[in-house]
Order: sequence, then structure tokens, then C-alpha cells
Amino acid sequence: MNSEPSKSPHVLLVDDRSGCTEQIVALLESASARWTLSTSAAEARRALRSHKDVTHVLLRGLSEQMDSVALCEELRGQYPKDRLPILALLRDREFGRGAEMLLAGCNDILVEPIRPAEFTERTGIATSASQRRIDIGHADDEGPKTSDDGMIIPEFDPKSFRISLGPHEGMQQIWERDRSVTRIALDRIIVCPECEGIPTFRPGCGACGSAWTEQEVLIHHYACAHVGPESEFRQASGFVCPKCRLTDLVAGSDFEQTQGCQRCTDCNAIFTEPRMIAHCLCCDYRFVASDGIVRDLYGYRLPTTHSHQNSHGARNGRGPAWLHRNPQTVPGHVD
Repeated sequence: MNSEPSKSPHVLLVDDRSGCTEQIVALLESASARWTLSTSAAEARRALRSHKDVTHVLLRGLSEQMDSVALCEELRGQYPKDRLPILALLRDREFGRGAEMLLAGCNDILVEPIRPAEFTERTGIATSASQRRIDIGHADDEGPKTSDDGMIIPEFDPKSFRISLGPHEGMQQIWERDRSVTRIALDRIIVCPECEGIPTFRPGCGACGSAWTEQEVLIHHYACAHVGPESEFRQASGFVCPKCRLTDLVAGSDFEQTQGCQRCTDCNAIFTEPRMIAHCLCCDYRFVASDGIVRDLYGYRLPTTHSHQNSHGARNGRGPAWLHRNPQTVPGHVD
């Protein structure tokens, strides 16, 4: 689901459809990526021979003049997927060709018009529109954070996209051995299995990680007992049964509608329940939440002398309510 970001991407764009490359070129230029355009299979072969630093191939899936499937199979026979990612460019109504391109060896599919975030997710090339930014107003430059009663607590660091104890990072092992320090269990979180950064979560497709899923509506035709997706019944003239070809069907009297499975609009996977998909803010890795690493968060209440030295970062009552409870009521409290 995630490609390794390239430090200096060079993209070979293979497209013979005039007027279809403007958006791709704009995305590449916003990412400061080099690109080479080929309008035929022969040009693409010559470009790969002369440009040894090509990192990605964007190949028009349904071409006017060239056999894109054959070219993809040819390139894949020469370059493994991890050496040269190949992505098929398709339009909204060309999903049938998408399956052929994947079988031919494509790494992934880009459906036009392409959102910058999706382009970055599928290629690993960060465009200016998808670059992460640090909100200066929340930069952690104030020193250690403590609650009102002097407890040092971990917080989200907007620079590293991780949970951190700030200047106290690395002191946990010392505090764990110090009987004068009270450890208080605060929370349990899921972090990225690749870099232990903090992810965001959304329901989505467990096959490709896309958040774009839709509920299939099923129709049960009473007369012939056929059950199928509503899209198979809906025609320009109305509802028509794809099995018995009976026309002018009326909801309620001729058929009933019911909720079916979920379908991913990106990879067309079918499933009954969406999975919780995580996307790491730090390294952009996308993974199923159950594959994440569970981390326990603890706060530390130091002896009075230490707490007084660190009190300049007091939160003045801000933060979750459990930070202000009696530590005896917090599960996992260690005396």
C-alpha cells in the first residue's frame, strides 16, 4: 500500500493521448520531479535505455496506438516491481482495463482526475499540495510539560510526529528504577509498525488501504428470484432484470432493495465490513490498524524537589480530565 519515497524521482510518462498529460505534468512539477514523455512503446524502450535513473513509469492503460498490456508485461520481465514501479493511468470508465494491467505486472492504478494526496500515496512522490506542514503555533519549544500537580506527561511532538517526553526523553528507565518516582498509567495507543510515528485512522478497504468505499445496494426480483447489484438492473429506460429481461420494474411490487456488501471504488474489492486503516503522519506508511504496535503511555510524578525545578511548563489545567484525577484511581498506578 505504500511506496518508498524517492529522494530524486525521475518519472517516465508513457502516454499517446494528446491533451491527457497536463494534470500529471502539473503534479510532477509541483513535486520538483524530473519527467520524460514517450508517446509510443519504442520511445519508452529507448528512454529506459538512455535514462538509467528512471524511478517510476506512468503508463496509459487504454492507449490509442500501443498495446499497453504487452508493454507492461515486457517491462516487468526486465525490471522487478521493487526496482521500477509501474502505475497504470486510467479514466473513470476504464476499470476493466485496470484488472488486465495489474495482471500484466503494474504496481498500482491511478484514476483520473487524480487527487494530489492519492498521487503521493500510490507513487511515494510528495507533491507540494500533499506536503506535511508544522503548525508553528503548536511547536513544542516550551520545555517539559507537567500537570498542575507536577506530573511529567508525554505529549504529541508536531516536529517528529511522535509521542515524546520532550527534554525528559530517555529518562524513563532511570525513573522506573527510582522508588521515589510515581509512575501513573495514562493511556494506550497504536503507533506505526515502521517508525512508531502517530497515525490517523479511517474506515476503509483492507485490501488496498483506500478510504473510498461504498455500500452496494442489492435488488431481489420477485418474478425470477434473481438477486444482484442495483447497478446491473438500472438502465436508461428504468429498472430491467438482467436475468429474465423483464422491463419497467417497480420498486415494492416487482422487487425489493436491501443493503449488500461494501465495495472499494479504487481496487473493486468486495467485503462485508470495512477495516480500520491507519496512515502514519511521520513516514506515510498505510496499514491495517490491527498491524500497528500498541504502546502504553505513562506519566511520572517526581519528588517535590524535582517537580519544583520543572514546574515552569505547567499546563494550567489544560489536557484530558484523567490527568487531574487522584492517581490512586488510575489503573496501573505504581507506588
